[in-house]
Amino acid sequence: MSNDDWTISHNLSESKQMTMNNQLFRGRVTNVPDNKSNSVRVFISSTFTVTAKEIYQALNNNKNQPQRIVAFFREIEDIDHFDSKLKVKFSDTNDEHGELVLTDLKTFIETELGPNNIFTYRIKWTDESSRMKYLADFKDDFYNAIKNQIDYHMKQTRTKDSLYDEVVEHAIQCRMLNERYFPRDNILTQASTWFPKSNSVSIILRFLGTTPLSSDIRQPLISMMKQICAIYDIEPSSISESTKIEELKKTFEQILTRIPTDETLVLLFDSIDQLQIENYDCSKWLPISYPQNIKCILSTIPMISDERKDPPEKYEILDGLKSLLADVPMIEITVFDEDLAENVFQSWLKRDRRCLTSLQMSWLQPKLQSRTVYTGLFTTELEPTPLFLSLIYDMTLTWHSYDENSDENFLNIKTSNDAIDYLYSQLSKKHNEVFFKRAMAYLQQGGGLSEIELEDMLSADNEVLQAIFVHYLPPVDIFRIPSTLWIRIRNDIQKYLVEKDVDNTSIIYL
Repeated sequence: MSNDDWTISHNLSESKQMTMNNQLFRGRVTNVPDNKSNSVRVFISSTFTVTAKEIYQALNNNKNQPQRIVAFFREIEDIDHFDSKLKVKFSDTNDEHGELVLTDLKTFIETELGPNNIFTYRIKWTDESSRMKYLADFKDDFYNAIKNQIDYHMKQTRTKDSLYDEVVEHAIQCRMLNERYFPRDNILTQASTWFPKSNSVSIILRFLGTTPLSSDIRQPLISMMKQICAIYDIEPSSISESTKIEELKKTFEQILTRIPTDETLVLLFDSIDQLQIENYDCSKWLPISYPQNIKCILSTIPMISDERKDPPEKYEILDGLKSLLADVPMIEITVFDEDLAENVFQSWLKRDRRCLTSLQMSWLQPKLQSRTVYTGLFTTELEPTPLFLSLIYDMTLTWHSYDENSDENFLNIKTSNDAIDYLYSQLSKKHNEVFFKRAMAYLQQGGGLSEIELEDMLSADNEVLQAIFVHYLPPVDIFRIPSTLWIRIRNDIQKYLVEKDVDNTSIIYL
């Protein structure tokens, strides 16, 4: 058997195994019992067509999932009366071996699929009435079969549960962040003293600003209260989205007191700076005192500056927390030094099973060190930040082992803003310069837009339309940009976008 031969495994009864042995061997398809798994390994020769291989693979992948495959067979009874040119158009194969393989494939399909998912039509093609009846029957059968499968799977779909969806989204976010996690022992050592030893610990986390419902603190508070009630079987309080924030805070404090004392609960509010501006004042919504068995962790950057205002308005989030929680231990997450930055970078390479050449590492080395940056009349020493390191790493994803010529613009990167500008220039080349820059400008100047609003604005921009429709014209009745163009950009910069829910509409912020 050649190197191109491949394998599919099917769990079959002994009688079916014998039947398949007899049927499939003729088409150079053989099966060998697997004693370890009581299954049959079906070996399909490379002489099979790609279509046949795909059919076997599909049947194997959906063996235990009903209502996933439909088969339509057409048998032309008078095909032998066709002239040679017409007969070729309706024949699946022209040799005896191919006929045997095709027959075995059809038999296998009929064996694997239920009778309700197989439709067979026998027609006389030269008889127009027979042909028209076949086409009408096929149209109706195809429509009903697909409709029935959709209806079947829609009934299997669970009802929408907003709490479940929110918890899963944050769990996925946690796993994604954990993939890039690099331990910092000095921080972990300090944090480990916060938690008493316990046999039962529950952790409820919210990565604020990472989901549409987590940018307004009202929604995370409500979902956390519901999650606590579900975990500890507590009768939920009467709360809704219209409940005042002060009432939510009071209800939250009451629920925390009802948690069994032999249970330990850890609450995590990550990135308070990603909340809406009115939520920066934590005294309005954050409980101050907690039972001994409950710990609450918050993280934020010290200060946010709103550059859209003139002069820019500053929000001292950390100072507000210090005045609110005077006796609470706090840990400062410092920037990376050179050794730590290189260790983090190497851990990411190892995780992704990548390796850079010594020449490429020499291009990167200055980025991992402290850098002197001139800002007007002053000079500033900058250490590599996590954002800067992440941007630099993403740039290396396009590098190849044979790349030996450095990019001068890359070598000149010193700050996060430089890295963002470079990333923008690379994405502009990939996604059409006019389209990409206008999309980013609209997002930034608009202070957040829904995807439909963004597409509307881009579709109304004549320069964007001229840049996109160079080789063909769009439909006259729907003069819009293709939606896939924005989707491609969004997929490339997803980690740098913030999505918030405003009036039940998902808004994207840059």
